[in-house]
Amino acid sequence: MSATMKDVANRAGVSQSTVSRVLSGTVPVNQETKARVYKAIRELDYKINAVAQGLKNGRTNLFGVVLPDVRNPFFPPVLRGVDDAAMSLGFTVLHTSSDDKPDVERERIECLLSQGVAGLLVVPANPPSEVREMADRVGIPVVLISRGNTGECHCVAVDHRKGGALAAHHLLSLNHREIVLVNGPEKIDLFRLRRQGFESAIEDHPWVRMRSIDAENTVEGGYRAVKGLLEESEHSMSALFCGTDYLAVGAIRALSEAGLSVPEDVSVVGFDGLSIGEFVQPPLTTIEQPMYDIGYLACKRLHQLLSSDAMMNPTLLLEPKLVVRKSTAPWPGGQSATVTGTT
Repeated sequence: MSATMKDVANRAGVSQSTVSRVLSGTVPVNQETKARVYKAIRELDYKINAVAQGLKNGRTNLFGVVLPDVRNPFFPPVLRGVDDAAMSLGFTVLHTSSDDKPDVERERIECLLSQGVAGLLVVPANPPSEVREMADRVGIPVVLISRGNTGECHCVAVDHRKGGALAAHHLLSLNHREIVLVNGPEKIDLFRLRRQGFESAIEDHPWVRMRSIDAENTVEGGYRAVKGLLEESEHSMSALFCGTDYLAVGAIRALSEAGLSVPEDVSVVGFDGLSIGEFVQPPLTTIEQPMYDIGYLACKRLHQLLSSDAMMNPTLLLEPKLVVRKSTAPWPGGQSATVTGTT
C-alpha cells in the first residue's frame, strides 16, 4: 500500500498540516523540520500528487516553462538549471514549446494554467505585458528568461548589450575596420540589445565601417544571409559578428564555399557559447552566456516571488564572457576581403 501524508507525519514526528506546509512552500517552516519531513518522504517513497494537492489548497507544486524551441541547443542547459532549482525547492517542472509563435505561446500558457501551475517561466514570443496579464489573471507570478527585459515583468538574462560590446572590443583590438553584423530578427529584443551594444562600442572609432543585415536565427539563416552578401556586386569586410552561434556556423560555411578562409580572410565571432562552436572548423570565438545559471536563478526568483512580498529589482542581468578560439585573428593591415559577385 502506498504511503500517505499521515504516514509521513508520523515518521517525521510532526502534524499532517506541517507536512502540507513543507510541500506547499506557502508558509515558512524551519530547516530542521523540513529536513525531517523530506527524510521521511524518501524513506517511505511517498508520492506527491501535485495536482490533487493543488485542487485542495488552490495551488500545485508545479512550475510551467514555455520555451521557443527545445531543439535549439541553447535551451537544454537552461531547462536543466530550472529543473535542478525546482527540485531543490520541492517543485516539479512542466515544459512545453511555443515554436516562437505568439498564438501558440498563448495556447500553451493557457494549458499550463489549466494544470494549476504555481508560477510561469517564459521565453516570450508575445509582449511581456501580455504574458504578465495572463499570469495576473489567475494570481500567479511569472519570470521571463533571456528576453523581454522591459521592466514590465521579472526577467533573468545575460547582459546582451554588454555582450555585443565585448564582441566589438575584441574585433577592435584586432584592428578590424570593416565589420558586418549578421543578426537575428530585431523584433526580438535581445538582438536589438546586442546590436546596440556593438554599435555603442565602435561609435568612438570613426574609421570603422559597419553594416548590419538581418537573418532567420538558424544555421541555414546565417548561411543564406552571408551567401547573399557575398553575391553582391562587390563588398569588403574583414570580420563578421553574428548574433548567435547558429548564425556564425552558417556564415563560416558560406565563406568557405566562396573560397574565403576563416580567420585569414575574414574573422568570425558568435554569441551564446553553444557546444557546436567548439567543433566547427575553425573553432568559434564567441560571447558565452551562463545558460545553466540563467535557468537556475530564474526558477529561484520565481519561488521568491511566491514566498515573499519583498521588493526586488525586476531585472537580473548576468555577465557575458568572451571566449577566444581560432575563428578570429588580427587584420593584417592590407585589404579587407573583397568578393566580386557573379551577377
